[in-house]
Amino acid sequence: DDVFLINSDGIIIRIKAGEVSRLGRTTQGVRIMRVQEESIIVTMAKAIREDEVDLGQENGGANEEKPKDDQLTLDVE
Repeated sequence: DDVFLINSDGIIIRIKAGEVSRLGRTTQGVRIMRVQEESIIVTMAKAIREDEVDLGQENGGANEEKPKDDQLTLDVE
């Protein structure tokens, strides 16, 4: 899975969730995105890679396609 961070300036960072360290320096945490003084993180979303997209049900079962590597589904809560 991938994680997207979006700040108020419209800058988006995408990182693989497994690459984020669970432990940082003592009491300091882990920094993923640096923001300017007047900017804030406005949203964070988890993207789940789909193994297979089945388009066949929509058009009579004739076509089944796998997604390209860069196709993601964002699960925004």
